[in-house]
Amino acid sequence: MAGRPAHSLLEAIGVMRGLYERDQHDLPVSSVLSVGRLWHAALEGPDRERARAALEVATLLNLRRTTASAASARASHADCPAQA
Repeated sequence: MAGRPAHSLLEAIGVMRGLYERDQHDLPVSSVLSVGRLWHAALEGPDRERARAALEVATLLNLRRTTASAASARASHADCPAQA
C-alpha cells in the first residue's frame, strides 16, 4: 500500500499532461483518478471544467506534499551517523 500514493500521483500527472498537450479545458467524464476523498465531488460533478481545475489543484498539492515528505526523510537520514 505504501506505493499507491506515488502511483496515483504519477497517473494524475500523466492525465494533466495529456490535457495540456491537447489544450483541453475539461476533464473527460471517463477519467477515473484517485487524488483523495476531498476532491471526489468536484471530479465527479457535472461541471467538467471545474473537475479539471480540481484535478490540477489536487495534483499540485499532492506533488508538494510528496516532495516535502521526501525532503524531510532525506534530512532525517542526513542527521544519522554513517554506518560502517
